[in-house]
Amino acid sequence: MSELAYSHSPVASRNADPRLEASTLPKRVPRIGAELIILSSIALCVLDGAIRKWLLRDDEGFLKYVPYFSKDVAFAILLFIPRPIALGDLGRLLWAFLKVGLAFCVVGAAASAVFNLGSVNFVGAALSIRSLIFLPVCALLAMSRLREVRLHRVALLIGALTLINAGLGTLQYSSSKDDPINYYASKQYEAVMFEESVRAMGTFPYITGFGTLAMVGTWAGTVLMNYGERRRWYFAAGVITALAGIWCALLSISRGPTIIAVAILIAWLLSSRKLFQNFLRLSIFAVLLMVLLFAIGRASLIERVSDTLLARNEAAEDIEQRLTPPIGEVIELIGIVPIGAGFGSEQVGGVFAETGVMSFRQFESQLSRIVMETGALGLIGFLVTCTGLIVTLYRAQRDTPDIPLRRSIVTGAVLIFWLLYSNVVFDHVASFFVWSIASLLLAKAEASLLPGRVIAVTT
Repeated sequence: MSELAYSHSPVASRNADPRLEASTLPKRVPRIGAELIILSSIALCVLDGAIRKWLLRDDEGFLKYVPYFSKDVAFAILLFIPRPIALGDLGRLLWAFLKVGLAFCVVGAAASAVFNLGSVNFVGAALSIRSLIFLPVCALLAMSRLREVRLHRVALLIGALTLINAGLGTLQYSSSKDDPINYYASKQYEAVMFEESVRAMGTFPYITGFGTLAMVGTWAGTVLMNYGERRRWYFAAGVITALAGIWCALLSISRGPTIIAVAILIAWLLSSRKLFQNFLRLSIFAVLLMVLLFAIGRASLIERVSDTLLARNEAAEDIEQRLTPPIGEVIELIGIVPIGAGFGSEQVGGVFAETGVMSFRQFESQLSRIVMETGALGLIGFLVTCTGLIVTLYRAQRDTPDIPLRRSIVTGAVLIFWLLYSNVVFDHVASFFVWSIASLLLAKAEASLLPGRVIAVTT
């Protein structure tokens, strides 16, 4: 392994804003404050369901839903930290897309609300405003405040939370459906089973959050492996975290999270020039872990979990049909309700507040539900926002001279792209992770481009 010190790179000089040069390092954000806030918001996101379904299970009032928004409140507290410097090139690029996308979303939501006033669901509207507008704006403004946060520490926390959920999910998978560890946040529902196994949900209120953590945990594992060139225990922790993420996906008996978790690992392998060496190191650690599981008699559980997922794949609809966007349905809906049919009407939380039943109102597809809530204008705004985020991440990984960060952005882009595509507007866990991870990665990329910054680059 060869290492070199990076300082005043041509990339950094070419992209640096002259206004930054006079005010970079002397006005850094207090690292500990920003780091504690982002770590706290992530912990609250993962533990929110545990609080609601076990500690506040018998409370049906407002208190039960305080943990739901606690992660967003914690994330927003970042904005009260004094901003050290103006947005860099990446922040301005993202804002160029956001101001167009958010404008379309606001106009579409307003039109849908005005022309369908009787169909507006105010609880659902609050949830849609959170995911469509509030979180993207918070992520943009938080970028200049997250530059000093250490990415590997965030990955270590996510890794620890993933391991906890992997252990809890293993217990849930093999327990009876009415066991207290299998409670959902709502008393109306029992744990879902496939054949003789419970579909694990870990500390989350429902299965979808657990599946999202499986993918996020796999990404965190790749981050630790990226920074493991100089610290071997980081690499070992990364392998364990990534495998724990895949294990969580298997325990949820969900095909999508399992496929994406594997895709994140493949992207990590392909993002390095040392493809064979990294594959060999990953394989050695995986084999050693498998030997350990055989030694303690847990290999049969792995076989059972894998067989159960394959059985569900055969029993469920084709995965190609599941992953293909319902373009025809969306076009037909735009023709029927071009300005939407009521803002907030498609949020599951809004449906629950209105009817007492936790279910979809009419559609399951995210794009169709966006059209129902905000019409064609809102859909255009959402697509512009997503495009802007992906383009900005691409620019970040292209320009940053920090190799471990570049690879972390590549694997993060795979995760973020899938979450944007699948259900970011109507899934509070997915929306939080998309915008918090994107903000952190872009912040670190901007920090690596600041003039005078010294970075260790591994080749």
